Amino acid sequence: MGSASKRRKRAAATPSAQSRTKAQGATKARSASLHTRSSRSTARRRTALPPVVDRTFYEGLFEHNPTPMWVYDEKTLRFIAVNKAACQRYGYSKKEFLTMTIAEIRPPETVAAMLQKAKEIRRQKKAYTGLWQHRTKSGEVFTAEIHSHRVRFHGQPGRLVIAFDVSQRLKLEHDILQRERQLNLFFQQALDGFYFMMLDNPIEWHNAPDKEAALDYILHHERMVEANDAMLAQYGLSREEFIGRTPADFYAHNLDYARRIWRENLDGEAYLMVTDERRADGTQIWIEGHYIPLFNEEGKFIGHFGIQRDITERKKAEEALRQSEERYRIAAENTGQLIYDLDISSGKINWVGAIEQVSGFTPEEFAQIDLRTWEEMIHPEDRAAATYALHEAMKAGKPYNEIYRFRHKDGHYIYVEDNGDFLLDAQGKAYRMIGTMKDITERKKIEEMLREQATLLDKVHDAVIIRDLNDRVQYWNRSAERIYGYSAEEVIGKPLIETFWQKSHLNAQYIIDTVLREGYWSGELRVSHKSGREVIVDSRWTLMHDAHGNPKSIITTDTDITEKKRLEVQFLRAQRLDSLGRLSGSIAHDLNNIFSPMMLSLELLAARTTDEKSRHWLATVSQSVERGADLVRQILLFSRGSDSLLRPVKVTDVLQELVTFLKDTFPKNIDILVYTADDLPLIQADATQIYQVLLNLAVNARDAMPNGGELTFRLESAFLSATDTTIHIDAKIGRYVVITVSDTGVGMSPEVLDKIFEPFFTTKEVGKGTGLGLSTVFSIVKHHGGFLSVYSEVGKGTSFKIYLPAWSEAGEKSSVGTAPPEAANGNGEKILIIDDEEMVRETTKLALEKKGYRVLTAAGGADALALFKQQKGIVVAIVDMTMPGMDGTELVHELRKLSPNLKIIAASGLIDSERLASLKRDNVATFLHKPFELSKLCQIVAEVLSLRTS
Repeated sequence: MGSASKRRKRAAATPSAQSRTKAQGATKARSASLHTRSSRSTARRRTALPPVVDRTFYEGLFEHNPTPMWVYDEKTLRFIAVNKAACQRYGYSKKEFLTMTIAEIRPPETVAAMLQKAKEIRRQKKAYTGLWQHRTKSGEVFTAEIHSHRVRFHGQPGRLVIAFDVSQRLKLEHDILQRERQLNLFFQQALDGFYFMMLDNPIEWHNAPDKEAALDYILHHERMVEANDAMLAQYGLSREEFIGRTPADFYAHNLDYARRIWRENLDGEAYLMVTDERRADGTQIWIEGHYIPLFNEEGKFIGHFGIQRDITERKKAEEALRQSEERYRIAAENTGQLIYDLDISSGKINWVGAIEQVSGFTPEEFAQIDLRTWEEMIHPEDRAAATYALHEAMKAGKPYNEIYRFRHKDGHYIYVEDNGDFLLDAQGKAYRMIGTMKDITERKKIEEMLREQATLLDKVHDAVIIRDLNDRVQYWNRSAERIYGYSAEEVIGKPLIETFWQKSHLNAQYIIDTVLREGYWSGELRVSHKSGREVIVDSRWTLMHDAHGNPKSIITTDTDITEKKRLEVQFLRAQRLDSLGRLSGSIAHDLNNIFSPMMLSLELLAARTTDEKSRHWLATVSQSVERGADLVRQILLFSRGSDSLLRPVKVTDVLQELVTFLKDTFPKNIDILVYTADDLPLIQADATQIYQVLLNLAVNARDAMPNGGELTFRLESAFLSATDTTIHIDAKIGRYVVITVSDTGVGMSPEVLDKIFEPFFTTKEVGKGTGLGLSTVFSIVKHHGGFLSVYSEVGKGTSFKIYLPAWSEAGEKSSVGTAPPEAANGNGEKILIIDDEEMVRETTKLALEKKGYRVLTAAGGADALALFKQQKGIVVAIVDMTMPGMDGTELVHELRKLSPNLKIIAASGLIDSERLASLKRDNVATFLHKPFELSKLCQIVAEVLSLRTS
């Protein structure tokens, strides 16, 4: 090619050469034209060779083309021309290329196919395009896209080849295809719902002049154009039903809701929690999703891309979990346990459960207790062991089980059973601890007592008994031993009916037959304890089957409810006593109105009688009346408790005064012992009535020890928990002063114990007791907000425990009343007596007139008010509190309106606390208790008048 080019250059330098070249060209053209016309009919399908390539064409389009190009001989397949780009890409020099064939730039395994293709191309004489593997001089193999055309090069036919390196393009296309396949697979197989919703025509949103109109357009024209299977499943729709739906279609049930959440989304809130979606069947579903508004380059809204997840089941699970946690919280608060969650890294503890019940702290206070504070609140003697065990369990990731003493809010220590376990991370290191703390103080006391007495354990559990179908015992747990008194050795292999159901043989056999027939029975049973006493149990019987479904045995679970039944009896007894009290109070009121005039009349008669024998008779009658009045006072105490004012009282002072009296009056063969705890709190009480309670119990103890013995008084304080309040029906949570009065006397049988607090019940001989002593004790203690318990066995003495609430304000001294001054005679002061009993009015009037007072009387409230308005100068009014029509409280209120300075004396045999409070508000001067003596009446009147003149 190089020599021919030089020759063409030399020839072109002379005109003759140019003429020859033109002539030769014309001759060749004519020859080609003739050849074409002559063969047109036979070779119409052949393609004519292109014209000879000139130098300009060659230089511009071939030699300097940046794409590899070459020309090869179609017959020999040898390179006859190659450009610079080919040399650079394949690594061969131009000289090397011209010695090679096109087969030598192919990998060997592709040469055969290439040669076959070259023959086919040569035969067809058409342009060719194809992809082939090429190899460079260095051995690199790449994919080339070949474009070849037939050309005439230097007068000989050849084929011009353009080779594009498409390796990177093919790789990119392959990667794109793979990515499209992956995205499509992800789109279709994703568990979350994917979709596209698009508008046919973009719409302005951010700058819309009317956003409500724009929102309406979007809701009705934005259509679903693509969605994956998960999306279809969420709504229960087929693809045909789903594609084309608009937001208005999805929210046809609640368009207002749709407008709100769609507007929030369009204004930039991509994340939404949709709570009111509907499936095709109308059921509601919860949706959590990201909805991305799409805008074009002009900022107009064109549609949405959304990813959403159906979280309906999760929400149901969350709701179920919330309910479960709520049940767990309630259960925790009612199990009497503290439940904790410890974050080990920070030491922070979350507490729930019966916090206040166990610890005394409020939940807010207890929330401040972390791991360090918890350690500080452990008893110093237990702290090292408890914390060491915790750290060892934490290191090993093993459960933590420890019993230690824990400081209560009031400073005393309680025993707790602490059980916890750990959550471990991937490396097996504990990072969290969950556990419970249970107050076992009472259990520890019981265990200690049981150890001291060498009795059986397992007290707090139910009796579990397994028997065969012939009623023979196969299993007898420790609680069964405790409840029924029989050891396992005594009952294993024996029929239970013969053991402790002798009295209920037919009933027991009926239960067994029912269980065999129906598979289950439950109910209340009364069974004999080994000692002979009756045990009441809540019993559940279940028929057990073997692996083949055949009846095998009967398992019985018995809960001892004897104590519960005792409390029920106690409650019924309290109701009965309350009813008796109401009846007794009514009777006592009438008796007071009988005794009051009798006592006054006897005193008046005694003043006028000089005959010694008559005075003796009057004294006898007066003693009887006084005895009757004292009986009435006891009845009133039993029925209403007290009408006195309660003040802070130090019980040790009352007891000291009583013991001094008892040592002077009781037989010397009775030893009186006193034990008093330090720092006893005060109580809110009437000291006289507390003295009467202790005196009554002491007298009963003396009578129970005719041959002498020990009478013991013990004073101590106690804090009653919620558990204690379930044992004593009148108890409340709080601190109490406990007074124990015990003797070593004859004791009482269960039958007597059941009736001791009933009025008029006594075991003493006729004339030695009214039967009101213990009933009065019961009423006084109850009136003071307390309660009592009694334990007694025949021949082993009796012990009374009196629980009185501690006063909340410590340190105030109890007030002690002083004796009133001796009554003086009147000086004509005008006194109004209001009482519905004529005899009371007349005797009271006569007694006061004898003392120098002027007395007016009225039979009721209305008469009294009318009389008070008519008469001037009335300075004292004695008002009976219990009258028909207008009662005493109302009358006092009306009198106070008429005369703010009037001195009023309230007279009654029974005044309850509510009425007392009302009278105090009306500034009642004092109270006169019926029945009253003349001296007491005159003394109170004199005191009231002295207040007026002072």
